[in-house]
Amino acid sequence: MPQKNPAVDAYIAKTHDDARPILEKIRTAFHKGCPELVEVMKWSTPHFEHQGLLGGMAAFKHHVGFGFWRGKELSDPEGILGGQGGSMCTAKCTSVKDLQPQKVLVAYVKEAAALNASGRSTPKPAKSAKAAPVRAPKDLAEDYIGAFAVTAGVGIEKHIARFEAEHDDYHAILLKALADRLAEAIAERMHERMRKEFWGYAADEHLENNALIAEKYRGIRPAPGYPACPEHTEKRTLWQLLDVENATGMKLTESCAMYPAASVSGWYFSHPESKYFGLGQISKDQVTDYARRK
Repeated sequence: MPQKNPAVDAYIAKTHDDARPILEKIRTAFHKGCPELVEVMKWSTPHFEHQGLLGGMAAFKHHVGFGFWRGKELSDPEGILGGQGGSMCTAKCTSVKDLQPQKVLVAYVKEAAALNASGRSTPKPAKSAKAAPVRAPKDLAEDYIGAFAVTAGVGIEKHIARFEAEHDDYHAILLKALADRLAEAIAERMHERMRKEFWGYAADEHLENNALIAEKYRGIRPAPGYPACPEHTEKRTLWQLLDVENATGMKLTESCAMYPAASVSGWYFSHPESKYFGLGQISKDQVTDYARRK
């Protein structure tokens, strides 16, 4: 019998009706392709591990995405792994009909599991033996990185406690979800204002809602703890830069979780070629070097 994680069960149960059957089929394919895998929650979404990270899946507003951590190294005979970020290659679908047949998905999982079991490390880009020093042009314009921290959860704990004391789980969950969505909406709105007003590099931007959801705008806003920058302790740097606690009342726990929970923080990049990516697995020497520099 597959070893299923209750946290993954709960994640799937909370998704919208169209997403649920897609997620279940993807989950089944992972288990059939690698019965020994372990289900875990990473970056708030379900992932699958076997001698390292195999892949993961997530439900979004209009589609479900899934992928393989070392997808760039897979043969991808069906050409389904179109999206990329670092070593991660992903696919997305809006209905069960969009999914490849189960046997095809199982074959992908088997190849990914065999790759992890092989012990072969992820290929690294070749380095030139004599790399020329990089010098910035004298006329190079100034560039900037921005930071943000927003919340919609201040003061909701007493109301959640009241609902829970009345055994009203529905309204307790609803309030948490509403605060979470509002925080994400504020983050989206502030990023729009950065592009159009504060930095003003996209003052003439006019995007409809679907285009915003698809991130058709210029720039990114990665958040500490997510695949592009998984190091949570960098939130402490962000907190110091913005004096977040005094300005908003938001706090960081000892493990760098944000309080209130309905909070979002991260960085703004405006370069037209800036894109999200997944850092992927790093080696021991990289960890040692990073720890020394920290």
